[in-house]
Amino acid sequence: MKKAKRLVTLATIAALTLGSAYAVTAADATTTDVAASAVATAASAAPAVVTAIATDAVATDAPVVTPEPTTAPKTYDNLSVSDVRFVGENMTDLGVYPKVKGMDDLNKKIKAEADKAYNIVGSDKVAQNGSQAIKFSYTVTDNGQYAQVTLKITYDESNAAQKASAKEINYYVDKETNTVMTKEDYTAATTAKPTEAAGVEATDAPAVETEAMVPLAVNARTLGYTVTWDDATKTVTLEKDGVVRTVTINKNAYVVNGEIIELSSAPIIQDSITYVPVSYFNTVLSVTVSYDKDGNLVLTDAATK
Repeated sequence: MKKAKRLVTLATIAALTLGSAYAVTAADATTTDVAASAVATAASAAPAVVTAIATDAVATDAPVVTPEPTTAPKTYDNLSVSDVRFVGENMTDLGVYPKVKGMDDLNKKIKAEADKAYNIVGSDKVAQNGSQAIKFSYTVTDNGQYAQVTLKITYDESNAAQKASAKEINYYVDKETNTVMTKEDYTAATTAKPTEAAGVEATDAPAVETEAMVPLAVNARTLGYTVTWDDATKTVTLEKDGVVRTVTINKNAYVVNGEIIELSSAPIIQDSITYVPVSYFNTVLSVTVSYDKDGNLVLTDAATK
């Protein structure tokens, strides 16, 4: 009852001293008959502009929404790869194939493929133009956490049979686990979420902000609405000049002109006070929502202004 009495004092002082604006703090707004009577009495004498002090109506009593902790995206160095010279008969340099640091099993596979390709040439190790009949090279494509290593094998361009055997063999690496991946897993990891796979934060993505939740009853009453509570259905009913609006706790369904719409959040109840998104007042009650220079919420009822 002390809180209700303080509301009466603040209401009286505000009505006498503020003139064109009536200040109400949510901390003073309770569901007691005294509080309701005090707000209704002051509201009837005040103009249509209502100021709900932000430190009380939003920051103090409204549920505190803590943003999800953010962590910097992990970055990865390029895959550590060194050249291994493939030396043929007569110490002939046939190019290079890759050796991936710390991946012995993969390196054995790559070396086996190079040996296999070299043996295909058989005794014809020299092309018709005097150049080597086979050459090795490779490329590495880094993609954040992942990398693709491509072994390239080319044969004598003048030998149709050998030329047809030219090929590229791809190997896929997960740097995080230092393991070989299948092509399917690599494709899924690098195309499903490219910004994450590359270790780059999606800076172009729109920022998601949480809308402020404000007390419903105290602000509705100062706008001239009669507010009733149905504990059985957890529903708040607002009524003014034959217009009826209802909200149900934890149900994101607001009726506007016979249509059900969703706002950023469903109504919630905390410490016996119902909170709604601030957009409820302009979207559902057709009240102009603004903020003064001190960041206080200002509700202006255009119908009675």
